Amino acid sequence: MDATDKAILNRIQSDFPISSRPYAIIADEFNLSESEVINRIQQLKSSGIIRRIGGNFVPGKLGYVSTLCAAKIPENKIEVVSHGVDTNLQPINKKLARKKLNLNQDNFIIMFFGYVNWFKGSDFFAETFKNTEKILNKKVSTIIAGGESPTMKNKGFYQKYFIKVTKTVADSPVVNMTGYVAQKDLVNYFSAADLVVFPYRHFMTASGVMSLTLSYGKPFIFSNGLGEMFESSDFKKAMSEIGLRKTDISFRLSKRSCLRCAENVLLNGLKAKMSQLARIEREKRNYQNTAYLYKQIVDAETPAFIFGKRWLFHYNKGK
Repeated sequence: MDATDKAILNRIQSDFPISSRPYAIIADEFNLSESEVINRIQQLKSSGIIRRIGGNFVPGKLGYVSTLCAAKIPENKIEVVSHGVDTNLQPINKKLARKKLNLNQDNFIIMFFGYVNWFKGSDFFAETFKNTEKILNKKVSTIIAGGESPTMKNKGFYQKYFIKVTKTVADSPVVNMTGYVAQKDLVNYFSAADLVVFPYRHFMTASGVMSLTLSYGKPFIFSNGLGEMFESSDFKKAMSEIGLRKTDISFRLSKRSCLRCAENVLLNGLKAKMSQLARIEREKRNYQNTAYLYKQIVDAETPAFIFGKRWLFHYNKGK
């Protein structure tokens, strides 16, 4: 994120232009083109710096009083829609992607993607692969495709954690950390990778990285901490159809378990099945299907109402 990104970010958080083309107005203020402003905001959103752009009502000015509520909801009244998958994203030739990134053409490329965070297991990934120079008698290059969390970087506990991870990377002959990955480079990293690893300690929210992994049709493995995500009916059905078990692609948070799982998937038969699973899920979870599921819930003839509104939960546990 450069100085212009920061200026745009500050600008859109207050007095947002009320116009059919608000970004054209902002572009004029910064002597930029409208398309450049839109592209910069899209990159900030894709990288997680911007989580949402939308209107917030001021309750007092509307004559209302706001309050924060929590409710215990019976499971049969909760509707769940999976995270959408962008089927417009397509991988490029693996050799070309590796050439662009200056990566060895003959090595296994194993990737962790996203900001360095404890709950995502970035430190576990670095520790697990720091001295793993070969898998299945083939050399390994390991990438943390991401860097410092922009929302956490000023917190003392996070700074200590990040320093610990960067030291592990610096001491490793095989693990590299890229820093922030621009949106235009996503296709190169996912196309170059042989395997994407999800060593999450906890399942906290929808996984945009899993959505990208499915978009690019890449094999992946995940920790038991993320296991709930794969209890959805669409994942279960797809895995059954292609002869995959959840235990084939999941691991405990131990070095031995993770490396054994990685070896299993990188073997030709299982790797091919994983690619097939990604292709099936990217079609099932495409944006059109996801939008249709949302519409079914919203348009239901006999919705369950709580506090006058239908509750809709959205995370990566598909229905």
